[in-house]
Amino acid sequence: MGGGKTHSMIALGLLARDSSLRAEIFPGLARDAAFGDTRLVAVEGRSGFEEMFVWGEIAKQLGKGAQFSTFWRDGAKAPSEKDWTDLIGDDPTLILLDELPPYFDYAVTRVVGSGNLAQVTTYALSNLLSASLKLKRCCIVISNLSGSYSCRTAGSRAVRSAPANARDRRGDAIEDESLQAVPFGQLFHCNQIAHFYVLLLVNIGSYQDITSGQPRHQANDSVP
Repeated sequence: MGGGKTHSMIALGLLARDSSLRAEIFPGLARDAAFGDTRLVAVEGRSGFEEMFVWGEIAKQLGKGAQFSTFWRDGAKAPSEKDWTDLIGDDPTLILLDELPPYFDYAVTRVVGSGNLAQVTTYALSNLLSASLKLKRCCIVISNLSGSYSCRTAGSRAVRSAPANARDRRGDAIEDESLQAVPFGQLFHCNQIAHFYVLLLVNIGSYQDITSGQPRHQANDSVP
């Protein structure tokens, strides 16, 4: 624990959201795999989602909250795989799911029918991951906190079970961070990303705003 996973996810989100930044830092990638600005969803598990649940929050950040209202307005109902594919569509989309184990630990205490909210959320996320395998321009990144949050908690088990369920149902490869660990410095130009990240915080104030903030790109002598 200490911000490494979250900072890496924020850097990925900034690069995906801003095609001009991506072209500046990774000109080869921007040339060989060209795509425009990406729709960005950032869900942080310590934020609650008391009314709309995780799936409603994702829909809201995509600007389609009403489309998923049937799955939260009268209680928690998990969207199906088709519901997710219809929601996300063909536009480039990056969904970042961070710090979910604490949320699942809380969701275990919320009764839904004869089960609990954690079970409904696991099924909803499993359907989301399965849907993403059918979508050509959708990427989902999940941090499981395996190195900093007890693997024995219900929350940690639930986060690990959603990719496993989707993998079992589809028989396709779903990448796991423990299988392919690449040093952050090999992926990004750290100083440039850090500079841009500080500008982001100066201009819009918090991690929660990375999906909508419009930070300035000009140099700032006060930023290291």
